[in-house]
Amino acid sequence: MKLTKIFLAVSLAVLSFASCSESWLDRDPNGSSMTEEQYFALGSSTIEGHVSGLYTILLYPTSDHSQFGQRSVDMTCDLLSSDMAITARGYGWFETDATLTTYTSGQSRNAYIWSYYYYLIKNTNVLIGRIKATEEFQAGDATYANYMAQAMTMRAYAYFNLFSLYGPSYQQLGESHDQMSALELVPYYNEDSRVDSAVDLSTMQQIYEYIESDLNQAIGYYDAAGNPGRDIKSRANKDVATALLAKLQLEGGYYTDAYNTAKGLIDDGTYTIIPADELTHNGFNDVNDESWIWGVLIDANNRGGLRSFQGQVDVHSYSYAFAGAYKAMDQILYESMPTTDLRRGWFSDSVTRQHTPDFKFYPSEAKRLAYTQEEIDRDWLSDDVLMRIEEMYLVAAEAATRAGDVPSAKAILEPLINQRYSDPTAKMAEINAMDMMALLDEIYYQWRVELWGEGRSLAVFKRFQPSETKERGSNHFSYSQTREASPVSFQLPLGETEYNPNLEDYYSDGE
Repeated sequence: MKLTKIFLAVSLAVLSFASCSESWLDRDPNGSSMTEEQYFALGSSTIEGHVSGLYTILLYPTSDHSQFGQRSVDMTCDLLSSDMAITARGYGWFETDATLTTYTSGQSRNAYIWSYYYYLIKNTNVLIGRIKATEEFQAGDATYANYMAQAMTMRAYAYFNLFSLYGPSYQQLGESHDQMSALELVPYYNEDSRVDSAVDLSTMQQIYEYIESDLNQAIGYYDAAGNPGRDIKSRANKDVATALLAKLQLEGGYYTDAYNTAKGLIDDGTYTIIPADELTHNGFNDVNDESWIWGVLIDANNRGGLRSFQGQVDVHSYSYAFAGAYKAMDQILYESMPTTDLRRGWFSDSVTRQHTPDFKFYPSEAKRLAYTQEEIDRDWLSDDVLMRIEEMYLVAAEAATRAGDVPSAKAILEPLINQRYSDPTAKMAEINAMDMMALLDEIYYQWRVELWGEGRSLAVFKRFQPSETKERGSNHFSYSQTREASPVSFQLPLGETEYNPNLEDYYSDGE
């Protein structure tokens, strides 16, 4: 398996190890060498640094300004679904995504996404092996149980994204777990895998079960650690693992489990929906927001500048969007929003910007109306959102509806509706009159609008329109070339099929 080199953040140092196609011996930034055995012989104090280092991978920057970790993957998903539009060509970043081709095997975006998630998997596997070997973990030390819980959550997060991106939806498989068991998906590596050996593909059902096992074990370890609090929401905790489990269960077609898991997190009351009167004064820029379950704290040490979500999307910052490379809501989706939907206020009605998210994503209240060179933000300190509680309401509502429990779906949806409409009573009366199919259409709309710009729309598209194309609005710069979007899954990248000996005939066999 040919992967990029793996960098392990340990305290303030970064230990560099070679990819699976080479030996572990490599040079670190100071010119000294380190073997796998030497790394495992390091003192236990380095494990805390390694855990912290996992979260830096979520930013995973390269010299390419469209490659900056999770939020760049989110943008790719929203562009491939066509719920996000690039309204004018300029600078080139993400424009190939907007032409709906980057999911194919030879595309650099595909290779980057594959590298990013397996980079994270490699790091978590080494860390999990390291933790298991410590006397503290073996003795049941709470701190080490928490380390293990975080590592397993992060490995599950990486595999969940591969599961969602590279696999079809459960609906595309005819809602058949037998089909999931028959479909070969991606290679699976864990802490016991040889670092110098590639493996064959595991099935979609196997990958599901590996993720589920990691998350259930992680939740158990968080409990064993006493569910310690977080200084900042950049770290994973039991709530992150629980939310991820609910999302996995929904994607896997285990609807009753998904509903119960999501509802349990909602009922816990730790997180609250962004209220109606703050909706266009929130900015989605603060990891400490009461609706956020998980995010990335951005500071002067890790900010990406132009190479970041803020640097690509935020018109109130020194960004590509400010310079005219606008990322906006699809015209058709925008026009489907009734005037009573308060989220319509997130998007500009300017003829020039054509539905850019002026009032959803901005750096601070002081910069909310900044549009000139003199006024705009140049600090790039907006935090990155990864999960928030509103998503759990939609997971629960969709899961209940697909399970046939329409009353529960309507009930769980109501708190969100109450904070999103100028007349929520009228909206709920409309929803309460819906049958199952109409309610699914409504939930599809809620997903697309509520989580716009947060990377969910491709997976949602695959679940709700598994075999249908979707017309693109007229504000896409590539509209004349590509008028429809399809619910695509990523193909295995050529770098994997060429260098993994188990897959050398993958494409020649007609896969």
